[in-house]
Amino acid sequence: MNQDLPSYAAAVDYLKQDPLVNRELLLALRAEPIAKLSVAIRNDQPVGVLICGPGPFIPDPYWIRLDASDAAALDELMRGFHFTERHTLSIHRPWIGATLTARYRMQPNGTGVYGYLVDREHLVTPRDASVRALTSQDAALVERSQCGWTRSYFQRLFSTGRRPWAVVRDGVIVSRASSGYPDAFSEEVVGVWTHPKWRGRGLARSLVGAVAADILERKQYAAYTTTYDNLSSQAVARAVGFQGCFAADSYQIRSNTLANREASLG
Repeated sequence: MNQDLPSYAAAVDYLKQDPLVNRELLLALRAEPIAKLSVAIRNDQPVGVLICGPGPFIPDPYWIRLDASDAAALDELMRGFHFTERHTLSIHRPWIGATLTARYRMQPNGTGVYGYLVDREHLVTPRDASVRALTSQDAALVERSQCGWTRSYFQRLFSTGRRPWAVVRDGVIVSRASSGYPDAFSEEVVGVWTHPKWRGRGLARSLVGAVAADILERKQYAAYTTTYDNLSSQAVARAVGFQGCFAADSYQIRSNTLANREASLG
């Protein structure tokens, strides 16, 4: 359990200073396997966090997420980690990206994720009578629809507290999603999928709006995350009223700069 890691409490204390922007890192601390957790400390207070472990879209043990309050905290975290070409560093503060390029000669690799939030005031919920919440009694429907959820996975959604929703047409699921990853302030719309033959008809927009509305019955915010290259997913988020809260850029180090970086760190 990550809670048993020596730096866990200090990491949570730091990340909770900005819980919405740091939502992804907080979820990683709570739910994902962590290979390494480092916390920068100054005057007995946490000033930065580095988490090494699988990422949300890239299940690679060399995926690193980092946040720091200033350049000194960033330096402390970077000194304590040995980077290789295989590591991908995800950051969501522009000044960190600029520092990684200028000081550590790391370069953006063109990939990343956008994080969005919406509250009750700004949510747009298109009406579609074919959008409905699923129950455990819908296992046969899920299996018959071949919507990317197996019967066993569908049942696990309920045991883990997720709430699945779907667009049902002609007796089969043509679009589905669920809620997931709750925290004190928000819960995320996850697992959005639409059958290729039904795309471009606004079904995902109606579905995401319905799941978000359900989340907002119990949380202050609904969250949504998608990759930089998924333009249709980004369009769905904006159409439902989600507003960007962070952009996490991915950085990597080039082989011909490793020696220079290590030398600069002393």
